Amino acid sequence: MKKELQEIINKYKEFKEYLLGFDDATFKNASREELTEFVRELRNHNSFRYLTSDVDKIIGEKKVKEYPELLGVHNYPEIKELTCISEEDKVTLDSYLVSLGFRSYLHKYSHAWGEVSGKWSDEVETEVFKFLVDREIIELLYRVELCHMSFTISKEQLANYFKYFELEEKKGKTEDEWDEYYELQGDLELPSCCFECDEEAEMTKDFLVQAQNSPGCYVYKVLKERNTALDNV
Repeated sequence: MKKELQEIINKYKEFKEYLLGFDDATFKNASREELTEFVRELRNHNSFRYLTSDVDKIIGEKKVKEYPELLGVHNYPEIKELTCISEEDKVTLDSYLVSLGFRSYLHKYSHAWGEVSGKWSDEVETEVFKFLVDREIIELLYRVELCHMSFTISKEQLANYFKYFELEEKKGKTEDEWDEYYELQGDLELPSCCFECDEEAEMTKDFLVQAQNSPGCYVYKVLKERNTALDNV
């Protein structure tokens, strides 16, 4: 470490040790007027330059010069393979997914997503979502409202619902099918009335088919953690 940098650290340590060793008796022996004047004067000199913040900024600038790939797609490298959006939009998408965070939800009709996808056609947006789902960066879920109740259902759960309704309708079920039927019945949310108002509200096959075919019910969850290879370089 350079001598000038070490000198700054030494000054910080020296001042810290001075304050820690200061005897409170000095304050107790002073008058209220003296203490009031002291505090007023101290506040005029009690603001320090946040060196760590300034230095962190400079470190960041130096790191980008050394690793210019930080300015491009690097959190989810798979996004580079997208061919339907511009390089600038790839970077924006990469940054947006990071801003959401692992296991967070992406709402297709949110203002934040609109800022990312506003220039895209519906076809391009659909292709981007399909790409992200296929690469297991995000997963598709279905957010459904049933009376006053709200359910978030995964594709796997949706398939289990359909299997349950299929078995429910089937006559002459085998013993194994009865076992599967009762197991699904215990695992799935199958309300017959609203938990809030007690009105009739049943989770039916037709209701779930409608949700499956309604983009307004789609919500996506960030499934993959970002690439951290450049964090500690």
